[in-house]
This record gives sequence, structure tokens and C-alpha cells, in this order.
Amino acid sequence: MVNVAVLGASNDSLSPCTSLDWNTVNKDRLGTCSLDTTVTVWSVETHQPIKKLIAHDKEVYDISFASNPDLFGTVGGDGSLRMFDLRSLEHSTILYESQGLVPLLRLAWNHFDPNFIATFSSDSNKVIVIDARKPAVPYTELALHQSNVNAICWSPHSSTHICSASTDRKALIWDLYPIETLNDPVAIQYEALSPVNDISWCGTNSDLICMSVGNQILAVRI
Repeated sequence: MVNVAVLGASNDSLSPCTSLDWNTVNKDRLGTCSLDTTVTVWSVETHQPIKKLIAHDKEVYDISFASNPDLFGTVGGDGSLRMFDLRSLEHSTILYESQGLVPLLRLAWNHFDPNFIATFSSDSNKVIVIDARKPAVPYTELALHQSNVNAICWSPHSSTHICSASTDRKALIWDLYPIETLNDPVAIQYEALSPVNDISWCGTNSDLICMSVGNQILAVRI
């Protein structure tokens, strides 16, 4: 692999980037977030920032674009999940704040049903699912892990399935429909030999999920 573009100047004083995400439609647009509380939207073609804004009161840990290319969400050390609109970046909408404002580490946007966003906080065994139409109060909390959640991802093939990975060595696939009638929303469970640190659901094969487990990358057929 070779460098196609280097975004931003090489400067030791720049704050570290914590996460990034491509725009779902415009592949010239890339969003990055940083420990210095900022989010930057870049043009990859020109190598220049289109907009840089202060997004949170503390560190920003993750960014994710919605299926609507004008919308993206962020989470951070101030315990908030925020939604931004590229057409009006002067303001943001706080969709959720964790109890005690515990830092939120990651978010995942459902690209089949963009009303739903998942997140989790530090040192928590719960996945929080938010309905953007009814913010502030979680749509549901998925709390069957026995230790910290490390990663989440929605199925790229279904609007109701989400996978979570945990230090408890398990990856759980949840079926959220209809959530009101489910006693046990876990559809599939996989247990590894070590903590599951990250997960990625294959976009071209709905039966495959890759997991980072210890020093190995596992491709698991479900």
C-alpha cells in the first residue's frame, strides 16, 4: 500500500485522532475526531479540511456517518451522544447522555433504519440502543455480557440485528424485533478463548463476522 493522501500538516502539536469514518455517499468526505474535543470533515481529493468544529466538552472518541450523507454522530468523554448536520454545523442535537456522564466510547449507526444508534460507555457491560425519534431515554439496553463491552456493529444486511463483543470472551448477536415481546433477544452466541476486542460484519456475506481475539483475527461463520 502507498499513501494516496495525507490529511493535515505533520505537526507534533496536533492532538491524536481517535477515530474516523467515511461518508456513506460522498467518498470524498471523511470525518475524524480527536482528543482535543474537535471533529474535522475533510475533502480527501483536496487534502484540506472542509469544516473543523468543537464537538464535545471533553475528548471525542468516535464518529459515525448515517445513511443520510448530511448526518453524523459522535460520542465522547463528556458522556454524550450528539448528532450533527453538515448543512448546519453551528448546532448539534444531544440524543443521549450517560448516567453520571460516564464517557461513551463507541457508536454504531444502523444504516437500514437510521432512527437507531447504538453506543456503550466505559467499564460497562451494556449496549445502549437509542431511537433518534425519542432521544434521551434508551430504546433498549442489552445487558447480558458479563464484562466490559469492547465493540459493536450493526448487520449490513438486516435492520434488526446487532453484534457486540466483550472482555467476557463472547460475541453476541441480538435480534431487536420486536423488542417488546422478546424474553431473550440473543439470537446467536460465540465464545472465544480470549477477550473479543473488535468485530466487523462482512458487507458481502451475511454469514461472516471477523473478530479480533488476542493476537488473532478470526473469521466466524454464523
